[in-house]
Amino acid sequence: MPVSRLPLKTCLAAWLFGQTALLCAQPLQMREAIEQALQRQPSLSALEQAALAARESAVADAELPDPSLKLGVQNLPVTGTDSYDIGAVDMTMTTIGFSQEMVRADKREAAAARSRAEAERWSAAGVELALDIEQAVAMQWLQLYQAVQQQKLIAAIRKELQSEQSVLQQQLASSAASADAVFALQTMAAFTQDRLLKAQGQERIARAALARWLGPVPNAQLPDELPEMPAPPSLSALQRQLSEHPDVLVGRAVEKASRFEAELAAVSSQSDWSWEVMYGKRFQDRADLLTVQFSIDLPWRQAQRQDRRFAEKTALAEQARFGTEDIRQRLQAQLLEAWSAWEVASARVDNYETVLLPAAKAQVETAGVGYRAARQSLAEIWKARRSLLEMQLEALDARVARALALVHLAHYHGGFSHVAN
Repeated sequence: MPVSRLPLKTCLAAWLFGQTALLCAQPLQMREAIEQALQRQPSLSALEQAALAARESAVADAELPDPSLKLGVQNLPVTGTDSYDIGAVDMTMTTIGFSQEMVRADKREAAAARSRAEAERWSAAGVELALDIEQAVAMQWLQLYQAVQQQKLIAAIRKELQSEQSVLQQQLASSAASADAVFALQTMAAFTQDRLLKAQGQERIARAALARWLGPVPNAQLPDELPEMPAPPSLSALQRQLSEHPDVLVGRAVEKASRFEAELAAVSSQSDWSWEVMYGKRFQDRADLLTVQFSIDLPWRQAQRQDRRFAEKTALAEQARFGTEDIRQRLQAQLLEAWSAWEVASARVDNYETVLLPAAKAQVETAGVGYRAARQSLAEIWKARRSLLEMQLEALDARVARALALVHLAHYHGGFSHVAN
C-alpha cells in the first residue's frame, strides 16, 4: 500500500514510535537523569502542599474564633395545666442571642507564628529532599557509568587473552610452548570472565537503583565520557555556607516553631474572656428582656497545669536547639570527609593521566618495536597491552571516585544547578 494511503492514525503512530526510538537512542546524561528524577517525585509536591497548608493555617490562627448565634426557648412549663403553653407564665420566652470568644491577641500571634515557622520547615525540607534526590541519582548514575565502562575494558582484556591463548595452543602442538603457560592463561581468562560477570551484576544493580527515580531504564545508554564537573569552592567557603544548608535551615525552623510553642504555653496562663448578648421575647403583653453577659477564664491551678506546659515546651525548644547544633556538626564532618576524598581522588587521577598511563602506553610501543626487531616475543606485547588495559581500569576507578567526591561536595554548595554539565 502506498504511504500516502496509509490511515492517519497509523502514520501518526509510526512517527511517534520513530521519535521515541530516537530519544531512547540518545545517551542519558547525568544532568538529564537528575532533572527527570526531580520531575517525577511526588514527595516534593507533598512537601509543597504541607508548606501551603501551614501558611493557610497561620492566617486562620491569627483570627478570632467565629461568633455563635443562639436560638431557644427558656422556662417553658412542661407539667401541670399550663404544660407547653408558651404564654402561660411570666418567665417563658423565646430567645435570640450572639456570643463571641475573645482570645488574646498575643496568643493568636504566637499560634500564627508557630504555623509560619512550620511553613518554613516544610519549604526547607523540600529543598533538602531535592538535594538528597540529586545526590542519590548522580551517585547511581556514576555507579552505572563505572560498571558499563568496566565491562568494555574487561571485555578488551578477555579478547587479548583469547588471542594469546589461541597462539599458545598452536605453539603447544609444535612443542614451542609449555602446558603450564597454556594453563596459566586459561586460569587468567576464567578470572577475567568472573570480573566481567561481577561488572554486569553491578550494572544491573545500578539500573535497578536508578529505576527508583526514573522508572525502568533497562536499556538506557550512557555517554562515553564523564560530565564536566568543575572544582568546588575553597574549603573555607564551603564551611561558611554550612550555616545556610537546607538541613540546618530545617533544624532552625523546627527550633523556631518550638520557641513559639513555648511562647504560646507562656501566654496560656493569661485569661481569655467572652461576651454574650441575648434578647428574650415574652408573650401576653409582658415586657421583653435583654441579657448581657461576660465570662472570663480562671486558670487557678497554674503550678500544676499551665506552668508544666510551659516547662514542657521550653524543654522541647532546647531539644530542637541541640538538634540543630548536631546537624551542623554532622555536616561539618561530612564536608571534611568529602573534601579529603576529592583531594585524594584528584591526586590519583593526575598521577594516572600524567605518569602511569603514558608509561603504560610507552611500554606497549616499546614492546611493539622490540617485537618487530625480533628482540621481544609476541607474549610480551600482549602482556604490555593487558597492563595498559588494567591501568585504564584503575584510572577509571580514580576518575569515578573523584566524580563521586564532587557529587558529595555539591551537596554543600547548591546542588547540581551549576556543577554538572
